[in-house]
Amino acid sequence: MYRPAGYDDSDEDDFDDFGYMSSSYPKQKQNTAFMQEVKPPEEDYDTLLYYAILDGQLDETKRIIRQDAYLRGGGMLRQGWPAMFYACFEAQLPIVEYFLRDEKMDVNRQYNLQTALMIACSSSQSSERVYQVVRLLLDYGAIIGMLDQYGCSPLMLACKAGHLDVVKEIVGESSLLSTDNEGNTALFYAVNNNHLEIVKILLRAGAQTHTVNRQGFTPRQCAINQNYLDIAELFPSEEKPYVMPAKYLCYSDYHNFMRGERVDDPPGYFPDLGLMLFGMNSEGSLRLFAVANMNLFEFLTVTDERLLELGMKYPIERKRVLLGLYDFHLHKWSRNSLWTMEKQRILE
Repeated sequence: MYRPAGYDDSDEDDFDDFGYMSSSYPKQKQNTAFMQEVKPPEEDYDTLLYYAILDGQLDETKRIIRQDAYLRGGGMLRQGWPAMFYACFEAQLPIVEYFLRDEKMDVNRQYNLQTALMIACSSSQSSERVYQVVRLLLDYGAIIGMLDQYGCSPLMLACKAGHLDVVKEIVGESSLLSTDNEGNTALFYAVNNNHLEIVKILLRAGAQTHTVNRQGFTPRQCAINQNYLDIAELFPSEEKPYVMPAKYLCYSDYHNFMRGERVDDPPGYFPDLGLMLFGMNSEGSLRLFAVANMNLFEFLTVTDERLLELGMKYPIERKRVLLGLYDFHLHKWSRNSLWTMEKQRILE
């Protein structure tokens, strides 16, 4: 075909083979998007696993766990806890058993100082279901004596939630003297949450009734303040409140650093007893030493027999003080650390 000057076969033209102009409208491309394969959206394993545990769907839980190595290794869900914690809090016994038996999850692994046993003891589910989960965790070696970031033990959390059977199960291996960051023992948690039967169990187990928390209250006073009179009647009537001598609370003047009650007596350094006992987690025992009018020198050389005479009945209390003194004496103190005064010395 002949073409006008300036055109060749390689150039695009608007003429057809018959010399007519082609349409001036651009040709529309065929829509083939619907022919492309549409990929299904990726599964949100965190959310799926979260709801599967809440609904107690064991098969769905297994399916998701097997597909996600991170979650299978005990990883955190986006909702904030690992899968084991959600299963324990919801008291889903079959799922907890699957995690421990089949997936070999560590029963004592901590997340923010929390363990699976702590989560189970704080569950809001029925006590019967919670007890079954707690019993399973204990069978797999859960440690009872661990504390969370607030100083709470599994026993405290069970007392707070009111799980009577759980308290019966773990009270024998739990410390009744342990306190949280606010100075509350397990007995305080049972009293403040009005769990009468749990209070009875703790008292029969030997829980101390004279412990004072950081608010300055005893368990009996907490019960009276909240009008739990049936609980208050379980405690022995309290004696007249003991007033701590001022010399055990602070130094009143510079003479306290230079001499004792008499001019020739060495200083007693009484306020230091409270500081040292606080470092030994035994600040509640200061009253025993104050009643005996014990000074710092006597305190540093106290023996187990002497502590028993002062009224420390439990060996764990006495060992706590004696171990603290042992650590204190390990330091290399110089002779100048001790107070000395010659008989004829005159203070200027």
